[in-house]
Amino acid sequence: MPAPAQDACVMPRSTRLGLVAASAAAAESLTFPIDFAKTRMQLKVGRQTFIDALAKAIRHEGIGAVYAGLPPAVLRHIVYSSLRISFYEDMRAGFASNFPQTNSSTAKAVAGLAAGGLAQVFASPADRLKVVLVQEGRQQGMVTVFRRILREEGFKGLYRGVLPNVQRAALVNLGELSTYDQAKSFVLQRSGLPDGVIVHTLGAFCSGFVASVCATPADVVKSRIMAGQASGIISCVREAVRQEGWFALWKGFFPNWARLGPWQLTFWVTYEHARGALGSFGPQVPASRARDLRYRIPAAHPELSIGKKKQGPWVREAKSAQRFLFEGFVSEYKPGTLQVGSFVRLSYDLYYAEDHSIVADGHGKLEFEVGRGDVFPAVDRNVRGLKVGDTKDFPFIGDSGFGERRADWVVDYDRSYFGDVSVGMPVTVQGSTAVVEAVTESSVRLDFNHPLAGKNLTMTVLVLECRERTAPGVRVEVVVAGDGIRTPQDGDKVSINCEGAFAETGEVFFSSKDSAAPFVFRVGAGEVIPGLEMGVMKMSVGEKARLHIPADLAYGQKSDRVKVAVVKDVIFEVELLEIQQESSGP
Repeated sequence: MPAPAQDACVMPRSTRLGLVAASAAAAESLTFPIDFAKTRMQLKVGRQTFIDALAKAIRHEGIGAVYAGLPPAVLRHIVYSSLRISFYEDMRAGFASNFPQTNSSTAKAVAGLAAGGLAQVFASPADRLKVVLVQEGRQQGMVTVFRRILREEGFKGLYRGVLPNVQRAALVNLGELSTYDQAKSFVLQRSGLPDGVIVHTLGAFCSGFVASVCATPADVVKSRIMAGQASGIISCVREAVRQEGWFALWKGFFPNWARLGPWQLTFWVTYEHARGALGSFGPQVPASRARDLRYRIPAAHPELSIGKKKQGPWVREAKSAQRFLFEGFVSEYKPGTLQVGSFVRLSYDLYYAEDHSIVADGHGKLEFEVGRGDVFPAVDRNVRGLKVGDTKDFPFIGDSGFGERRADWVVDYDRSYFGDVSVGMPVTVQGSTAVVEAVTESSVRLDFNHPLAGKNLTMTVLVLECRERTAPGVRVEVVVAGDGIRTPQDGDKVSINCEGAFAETGEVFFSSKDSAAPFVFRVGAGEVIPGLEMGVMKMSVGEKARLHIPADLAYGQKSDRVKVAVVKDVIFEVELLEIQQESSGP
């Protein structure tokens, strides 16, 4: 399967790092009270909870006390986060080019460890100022504390505690990088949630947990040395364990964890939104290319459907209902020839006209409404007038297909706009997909033409299903893709997990989860509402989908067998478990 297109960093490195600094400052400002309480806990000998530390500071020093130390904390992250990202990108690229045999996860972990530690060397003076201000409250300002440290301890005083500080920064980065991707993949695979804010939040808190476990001991030592409560790492650890036990090294663990999750989430959301807002200052897509709807599809995939389905979460609270709600309805679709407004399901083969060889990914199935503009013009135009079982060959070239190859769609951009890219990599620029054609020290050449543009192609279609639409159709929203091998046909028995809810209120009225076995019905036998049957017929085994069913294809009329009329649009969450072909059914 081709690699997904990666977003191009459509701005110079200086601009990108400026956004990193601004996003880090926003995240630090939002979560600083948690950091304040954590530092106060670590500096106090004896037991003190997170709430106690905050309450005592507010009671004796005022609400503003919890922001004592914020200016140097923001300054620290402006320096630290900018350098960390810059060092990490350079080190990761160096590993990829000089040690290609190294596992990518290992390379990222090593790069993160080194980048975090090196960046902290430059940011450590600001960290020292923060710890002193948190310890003393609002008694003095940052500049006053800076001058006092220089006067009393000299320049080296700003680097008191630098070793545990560097160790902590390196361990935090190692914990984040080694855990975030794994936690994110686990949640996506087990929950079916989309790759969005919920998954990012869970991944951030998991990575924050591991990072806190690894880094809190170094954080405790760093805070006490910087506050002048200890002179060295070994003596600090020995004294803390002797007076308070081993758990003293994990003082502030929960505030640390509670802070790292929101900090990462705030940082990345702010950064991505800011980058999107400034994207227009980056490389521009050729105007004619940006307007061409054919090229909304990924450049690495010559599928024929324009656009893509939006994924959503596979979650709803299960409630029970009676199975009779499914019974007693007949489909309102009527068979006939294809015309504008008809629903068609067909299989296709796309091949080179010269030697009749199939193009890569050139065989598949399509479901669309004729005349709606969901597919390429050549497909939409040539299926009109066909019936079920009809086949047709037609040319798939020029403006009817992937278009002619255009020289003005091959563009050179300044190298600084992009991160780690290589020849053949698909990237997106302002939502348009391109392929990296060449990379030099100063430029990156992108080809916005479709890989099959200008090719002499022929398409053969076989009409599998033809229905005349007399009511609004069923919209299928794919959540998890199936095996793509076979879809249910008339007479097949299908086994599904499903859950139905009213679209307007979200109230669940049926769930197969309440029974001991999956829900089973025979396709074409009128055993379920037509909308559910039509949606399932578009799915393959293993697929999870959300079926948006209008009232006319749901429970929109009374029946002798149905006691309640429910004239409402409904949504079914469906997982297709098994298809039993007609010949093998009872």
